[in-house]
Amino acid sequence: MVKELSPRVLRVLKSIQEGHDYNTARLTSSELNEVGLCYWYGNIVPQNFSEAVKWYLIAAGKRCKLAEYNLFVCYSQGKGVSMDMEKAIYWLRRSAKHNDSRGQSVLAKLYYEGTYLRRNSRYFKYWHEKSIKNAFIDNEATVLNNIGEMYLRGKSGVAVDKELAIKCLEKAAEKHYPLAFVWLIYTFAADNDKEKASFWVKESRKCVTTDNRIKTLLKVARYHYEKVFNTPCPVSKSLS
Repeated sequence: MVKELSPRVLRVLKSIQEGHDYNTARLTSSELNEVGLCYWYGNIVPQNFSEAVKWYLIAAGKRCKLAEYNLFVCYSQGKGVSMDMEKAIYWLRRSAKHNDSRGQSVLAKLYYEGTYLRRNSRYFKYWHEKSIKNAFIDNEATVLNNIGEMYLRGKSGVAVDKELAIKCLEKAAEKHYPLAFVWLIYTFAADNDKEKASFWVKESRKCVTTDNRIKTLLKVARYHYEKVFNTPCPVSKSLS
């Protein structure tokens, strides 16, 4: 969801609310995508998936990789448009081509699983490796967390690589991605590394989430820390 909007986007949204005409010519492709996200989440303007698609399409027309990925989500979920996997894959390929790490990661997964696309190990490897590279460039926490989990558990066609897994998870945790803290606490507890496990338990207090499932996972991870090291959790008082 958009947290900080540019002044120009705010002016456009204000014009929409007041029923005035608005000029989008000066908006960048990223700003056009932001307006779409506001409609998607109901931020400032009422939630409207069809309007979100409209703005995503304008942004995608200017080669906005974020909007292209968002259109994949719209068509694959049938939100704002009729569900159409052919169009969804079209936009997914475009986002991947324009170096969106999310698009590349999902495209790699489809090639690995043979879902909607013919299974192809060479294409899986190609897009998977590009997704790792661009996730670090863009600091895309969701992708970094997912890749970290893959290498930690040796799943989805990759071998276990704890060093790379930790590198990805720590980068995701820097962006306060909740599940990254869970994996890091468990990983360092398994290594009996109390210092690093304690560090990530403490850092996890910076994570803010309204998802009750995630809150539960964080609490369980902190409880696991207490059980492994037989010592009170450094942030146990903040869990109440």
